[in-house]
This record gives sequence, C-alpha cells and structure tokens, in this order.
Amino acid sequence: MKRFKLFTEEDNPRIPRKKGQPANSKKHSDLYTDENPKGTIHGLGFKDVETARKSVKKIENSGKKHAHKIQAAIAMEQRAREMGKTEEAAVYRQYINKMKKKTKEMNKESLWDNIRKKKERIKRGSGERMRKKGEKGAPTADQIQRAQEDYMEYHPKNNAKYRKLTPNQ
Repeated sequence: MKRFKLFTEEDNPRIPRKKGQPANSKKHSDLYTDENPKGTIHGLGFKDVETARKSVKKIENSGKKHAHKIQAAIAMEQRAREMGKTEEAAVYRQYINKMKKKTKEMNKESLWDNIRKKKERIKRGSGERMRKKGEKGAPTADQIQRAQEDYMEYHPKNNAKYRKLTPNQ
C-alpha cells in the first residue's frame, strides 16, 4: 500500500505577488489568486455536477472574449480536480474541448485570405512585394492545390459572401 505525505502550508507556502512584480509572473501564481478582479466571472463553482454545468453556462454567457472563457474554464477544472471532484472537472473539460474546436476554426485562415491581406498591405504602401513562383517563401504548387480544395470545401461557389475571395485563375 502506498503512503502519501500530507503537505501542510509550511511545506509549500503560497508566495504572494510582490509590489511591482508582473501579473503573470511564474514566481507567485496559484489556482486561487485573482490577478484581475475586474475580469472575474462571479458565481462559478464545482460543488456538484449540476453546479458545474450552471457555471459552464455562466462562462458561455459572460460576454467575455474567447480566450478569457477558456482560461476561466481551465482554472475551474484544475480547482475541481485538485479537490478530487473528477466528475465536476469532466464537465469543465468537456467545455474546454468544445472551445478548442472553435479556436481551431477561428484560427483557420486560408492561403487566399493571406494573399488578399498581403495585396491590401502592398496597396497601402507597406514596401512588401508578391513573391514569384519558385522563390523562397512563395507557396508551392502543392500548397496552392490544397488551398483550392479547402476553398471549395469551406467557401462554396454559390455562397455570395465568399465569391469575392475566389483565387484569380
């Protein structure tokens, strides 16, 4: 049978943030420190599964930015896990995984989006130039082929909203 040493406050004391120390310093953080009280989503908990579900709804409807919602959910998941509440932590983990998919979709920009943005920057006088075929950093034929396939998958031709993004052929 394994024996675990019980850690007391003296063994692992909380290190509070010192005056002038950056808010995200690794030398003071813990799960229960509120670095930015203005941004806090109040009323979150993990007493039971139902409370955790209600808390996830509060996070979803908080009006905070995407990253803030994920950070709140991660903190609550870690707190629940630390207290041995695995079912409650699983509710938060499920929400976090759902948000990961949303993050991937938000970050997904096509090659055509990047080309269009670069052309706009050049037009505004950025001093950049479009690379020629075969130059270092220019898209390869394979990348262009994949971008065209992705474009057709995500931007159907009949969708007027995306017609202006069609690649020049």
